[in-house]
Amino acid sequence: MPDFPTTWIEGLSRQLKSAVTATQSPFTLGRQVQDWGGELWQFKIDVAIEAENSRSFEAFANAILNKRKIFTLRDALICNSSRTEAITVNGAGQSGNQLVTSGWGAAGIAAGDFFSIGTGDEARLYQITEDCIPVAGDCTLKFVPRLRSMPSEGEAVEIAYPQVAMRAIEDVPTSIAVGVMRFTVSAAEAI
Repeated sequence: MPDFPTTWIEGLSRQLKSAVTATQSPFTLGRQVQDWGGELWQFKIDVAIEAENSRSFEAFANAILNKRKIFTLRDALICNSSRTEAITVNGAGQSGNQLVTSGWGAAGIAAGDFFSIGTGDEARLYQITEDCIPVAGDCTLKFVPRLRSMPSEGEAVEIAYPQVAMRAIEDVPTSIAVGVMRFTVSAAEAI
């Protein structure tokens, strides 16, 4: 599975979409909220490339990004290359928005940081919602979205270079200006 070429990313926006509806009573004006459980990441990725280097990205866009295939995205803004711990899942059968993990050094992980589980088209991205300080090398992570599947005992938890499997959800338009080509990629987590 191809990786999105991150060297040309000019900017991106990231959003966790949730299947939540809210209705208001016309009589009491009270609100009722229904959480249907669905959650996925959506990205809008802006790419700018000098014209002489743009053809390889244009070929990537036409072959992969026009809703045809899944690709892997590593958002450079959430990578933390200084983290070298080998973090793993501690205990099989875990689900929901918490995960017991092992292999932590003295530093924990802060609310707002990201991690991923899985590789290739099974790569899933999660965001920490509460600071976690390790105790005896273990940390119970609290995060969104919910786990997509139950990770196995000892499965790797990636904190240095988190990744997510994505699929383009719209065609990729190309804006051509003198000397520069710009692309906007709208993609959603491939679940």
